[in-house]
Amino acid sequence: MDADALTLARAQLERDRAVEHRRQGWIVRLYLAFGAVVACVYAWTFLTAALLEPRWLAAVAFATALLCLGGIGADVRGHRLGAAAISQAAPILPALLYASAFSVDAGFASMLMLGALGVAVTVPEDRPRWRIGLVAALVAGIAMMQIAFPRSRAWSQLPTAETSALAAAHRTLLTVGLFTLALILTQALVRARRIVDASLRLSQAAADTDTLTGLPHRRPVRERMESLARRGRPFAVALADVDHFKALNDTFGHDCGDETLRHVARAMLDGTREDDLVGRWGGEEFVSVLRAATESEAADAMERVRVAVAAASPVCAVADHPATVSIGVAMWEPGEEVDEALRRADSALYEAKRRGRDRVVTVSEPPGPAWSHP
Repeated sequence: MDADALTLARAQLERDRAVEHRRQGWIVRLYLAFGAVVACVYAWTFLTAALLEPRWLAAVAFATALLCLGGIGADVRGHRLGAAAISQAAPILPALLYASAFSVDAGFASMLMLGALGVAVTVPEDRPRWRIGLVAALVAGIAMMQIAFPRSRAWSQLPTAETSALAAAHRTLLTVGLFTLALILTQALVRARRIVDASLRLSQAAADTDTLTGLPHRRPVRERMESLARRGRPFAVALADVDHFKALNDTFGHDCGDETLRHVARAMLDGTREDDLVGRWGGEEFVSVLRAATESEAADAMERVRVAVAAASPVCAVADHPATVSIGVAMWEPGEEVDEALRRADSALYEAKRRGRDRVVTVSEPPGPAWSHP
């Protein structure tokens, strides 16, 4: 993965995270809207049902609906955590009041059970203490109902038939809510897994990619060589080194050196085929893994690279001469370790340096006369 591909992958990952953030916002708002509608239904029922007393519980229900609507407004203004907390905490006190009036047998604990499960899809994952606190509050509310508000203590007790009907309505509401939450949670897990997988792939690609040149580091290059060796596929290894790079850095500065490295990387990519692999081996040294059948075929490809590097005008405006590279080429021999091919390519590179640099040398070439660079 080159630098441009990494940039695009990072941008896509950020877009996916932004989409997931907006989707979670819609879940929170829908949850709050659902809470407001249920509270309004309670309020209307408390006002109109002849058997339900006292009437002031309708005011509690209306206040709950307004609180839920306020939570929607908070989320719109960017207060996601506050909105999520409201969506789960808002029903606790009203449900306790309703249960104290009509007993736990009326099924008001269903609303708190939905809240305890809804925490997973409304409260952000990076707020574990809020999640734990809200779930603890909701579970404590359910336990209080069970312990403190049996039917015998209800201060506005309904007939058994009406209590059963109210409990059945709450069970239906709980069932629908559970199925809805299960669907939302399943989809959220799938999306979260996709984002995590993309993050891991991006992290691995970033770790394996040189940020300056966009070329892969040593690990992917070695993996390609080892893969070809295991399958018995012929390939050549070419090691290229920028000539006099330290002097270039010291004389013209690191910016010029960086631009030279990028220039050499582009030339190596342009001079090889798509199924070849070019990597940065370290410092000013590059490596190519070439799907070549013969050493001369690989040397011809590297000669095109050498010419392309040397033919360019000075890479940096401040430099007074073009950059050049010395290249050593070696074929992998069937049955040997890839390190042996690398060692021979490195020896050929050393021979190219010894002969005067700016040249391609193969392992099979006889040693030539040394040439001292002025």
